[in-house]
Amino acid sequence: MAANSAADVVLLSEQYPIGRKGVDRGTQSPLFRAFGDVILRGKPGNRLFSLFFVQHKPDDYHWLGVLVFTKGKRLLFFPGTYCPFRLLEGSIKSKQPCTIDHLTLDADGRGRHLTSITPKIHVSIPKAPKLDHSGRHWFTIHYSSTAFMHPLHCQSELRFPVPSSDSGRRCREIDSAIENAPSTIVRLHGDARHWNHNHVGFTFYVGGPGFGHTTDVPAFPAQNVEIEKNAIRTHVVDIDGHTTVQITAYCTAPYLKSEAMLFF
Repeated sequence: MAANSAADVVLLSEQYPIGRKGVDRGTQSPLFRAFGDVILRGKPGNRLFSLFFVQHKPDDYHWLGVLVFTKGKRLLFFPGTYCPFRLLEGSIKSKQPCTIDHLTLDADGRGRHLTSITPKIHVSIPKAPKLDHSGRHWFTIHYSSTAFMHPLHCQSELRFPVPSSDSGRRCREIDSAIENAPSTIVRLHGDARHWNHNHVGFTFYVGGPGFGHTTDVPAFPAQNVEIEKNAIRTHVVDIDGHTTVQITAYCTAPYLKSEAMLFF
């Protein structure tokens, strides 16, 4: 990845060995929103982790999202979609589907927040419950189809307007954010062709060093919906040596009436 400044614009260019052919210049990419948080607002000390999801086709990669670890040790997640989410009834104040910009987990591992684009809201979510395996459930995101996840292209070119007097520093912040922050490819277990027509979900847990040895998935708000146990697969992302994020991928039989659902 390279960041260069020209006049009052920072150009961010990234190439991937995976993904469909073409160049992604869209503002709906989670990479654009995550780097926008670093560049447009001039926030220092962030570290970014790209998360991709793939099923069985070689070019069938999608953005699961981007994790951001801030200087203040908060975790932010920018979902890899721009479709409206239906929120679990009773979880937060907004009961209408909303387009999410990012989710936040406070440095204490308990406080949770949601920031949406439409409608424009920022709300607190009930504190993350501690689980038996010493981790905490941050959130679960569920899609009725991978068609609602942003496709991954083999190249991204993103442009950000910045003050000309500060463009150099912000380019350095980008380089610092991506240094030693590898991407993670998330998959289902087994032959993914078996799950091609199922709904897919991803549960995010957060714990300390060495955490990440459970395949637990929180109960669904929908009744009589079973998880395909043979498809469950876990992935562990070491954030900084002290914080670990576990992503549990799973699938169910089709049941969602909306494009995507988020619950806590």
